Amino acid sequence: LPRVLSLDQVRGVAKHSPVELEVFAFGSLCIMAEGRCYLSSYLTDESPNTRGACSPAKAVRWQETSQGLESRLNEVL
Repeated sequence: LPRVLSLDQVRGVAKHSPVELEVFAFGSLCIMAEGRCYLSSYLTDESPNTRGACSPAKAVRWQETSQGLESRLNEVL
């Protein structure tokens, strides 16, 4: 199952699955939005396939705006 599913979504899958499911929650916590790995790789010059990180923490900054918190990746996005 994709890691972006909520607990309610996992429960829904389990409810409709003909087999018993076992769910594990472990691994790195991605600090960027799902699907930005290739963009992260381009902007930081680091592969998402190394060290298990799609966006290295050293390249991510959070900026408070009137809309809330926005993530900045290597001062570009």
